[in-house]
Amino acid sequence: MRHDIERGRRPRTAPAGQWAFEAVTAGAVALGTLLDAASAIGVLIADNLVVPVTVNPTTDLGPPATAGRFTLTPGDAALLTVTEPTVADRLWIFGPALLLAAVIATAGGLLWRVVRSLRSADPFHPRNARRVGAAAAVLLLGGSLAAALQAAGHLALVSTARDAWQPDRTLALQAVIDPPVAVLLLGLGLGAAAEFLRRGTAMRADLDGLV
Repeated sequence: MRHDIERGRRPRTAPAGQWAFEAVTAGAVALGTLLDAASAIGVLIADNLVVPVTVNPTTDLGPPATAGRFTLTPGDAALLTVTEPTVADRLWIFGPALLLAAVIATAGGLLWRVVRSLRSADPFHPRNARRVGAAAAVLLLGGSLAAALQAAGHLALVSTARDAWQPDRTLALQAVIDPPVAVLLLGLGLGAAAEFLRRGTAMRADLDGLV
């Protein structure tokens, strides 16, 4: 009976708008990857590096202060400019940006394959659950690693700049650390979606076994 039902099934056709959905997904992945890659390349060729910092106190600094190869522009959002950055300085900023581009490309590629599979396959397929789960892991692990490397780079640059102002004990520079909230939330959301797909796949297998 089951074989009769399977023979009677018609091949799935691509849903309406499938090609547009695939194109939009591929375009979003490509755009995100290119933007991060361009940011990474820009660090390598830029004359100066700019790092956001907090300064205490800000009222006593007056105009931009310079010490060695560091220039501090005070304000509510203070900026530390590194002139003539060394190779190590550039790598601290270049590495996380390049890693983030790779994370976006990898996770986006996995999600695009899920979208492409909707042409003919059932969404509740073990491969799709694995792909979404892998994309979630890439975002959570890769995004966290990129953020940690970026924070380490900013801390290293700010520490070097702080030493340049060492005679001025009243100047306290602190690096601005931004946690990757958006990446983590997206990764957690994809993790939940992967679990939903896994359970849907298991339920479909159970129902097929009853036929």
